[in-house]
Amino acid sequence: HVLNCEVNPDLVSFIRWEQNKEPVELDQRVFTLPSGALVISNATEADAGLYRCVIENAGPTKTSEEAEIQILP
Repeated sequence: HVLNCEVNPDLVSFIRWEQNKEPVELDQRVFTLPSGALVISNATEADAGLYRCVIENAGPTKTSEEAEIQILP
C-alpha cells in the first residue's frame, strides 16, 4: 500500500502520518518516501484504518483528507 500526501513537499517542513488519529510508528515495514508518501509493506489487519498526513510548519497544522485502508481476509 502506498498513500500519497497531497501537499507540495517543497513547502513542507515536517510530515507525519496518523492512523485513526494516532501517530504511525515507522519501521522497516512502514516508512515514508522523500515525497512524504507512506508505504506499508505486508499489510496486516492491524494496518487497517483511516490514515491522514499531518503537515507541521511555522503556520497552522494542516491535515489531509483521511484515506481508508481495508484489509480483506
